[in-house]
Amino acid sequence: MDTRRLLWILALLAAGCTTSTTPVAPLSEGRKLVVATINGPATYSKDAQGRPVGLEYDLVTLFAKELGVETE
Repeated sequence: MDTRRLLWILALLAAGCTTSTTPVAPLSEGRKLVVATINGPATYSKDAQGRPVGLEYDLVTLFAKELGVETE
């Protein structure tokens, strides 16, 4: 029974793997990385001085810096 479930899950995963028909423009053209997130202490919030803080904010900021683009 478990083997059948595993094969079913693998078949569903393989069926979901398709290539996109419309390519995404390179970040170098737009020069901006737009990110959507939710407010929360671990994701994105403002500290007492009004500066953005949070793990996701830090990760996105460092990723954009490595790519050489701005974040929005």
